[in-house]
Amino acid sequence: MTLTYLKRLVVGLTTLLAAACEDSSAPTPAHPGPTDRGYTMLFFDFDDASLTQAALAGVRHIVSAVAQYGGDVCVTASTDRAGSDAYNLDLSRRRAEAVRNELIRGGVAVERITLRWHGERVPLVTTQDGVKEAQNRRVELMVYRPDGKACNPATNY
Repeated sequence: MTLTYLKRLVVGLTTLLAAACEDSSAPTPAHPGPTDRGYTMLFFDFDDASLTQAALAGVRHIVSAVAQYGGDVCVTASTDRAGSDAYNLDLSRRRAEAVRNELIRGGVAVERITLRWHGERVPLVTTQDGVKEAQNRRVELMVYRPDGKACNPATNY
């Protein structure tokens, strides 16, 4: 794993844990929204590639970051472990494409967007096969500066 991936994972987990502490009765994970100027995590309903209102807000955050600072966007989609590997790989592709389409609607040029999808292979929360885990139904968006480095909230860019 790269250091950048580990940092993103820590930011996402910290945000999720903080939200869970605020309201432990919530049936679905909190939508953390923007975690810094160039990264956000979006969550999806079970077996669905439609963007929720919270996900749309996260996409708008990324559109704004690209408009203000330039760079490219990497869209990485995952699923939970309910369903077959092949189905989940396709579902994660559809989620990545839905986010890409919304980024384009917001004004991000298609050539600035990279799509990746992993199906159930890269869980945020490790589960047994067949388990519906809301936190694994996600798309992560990272803005990379024009020099190829990820935006860094510690240095304000």
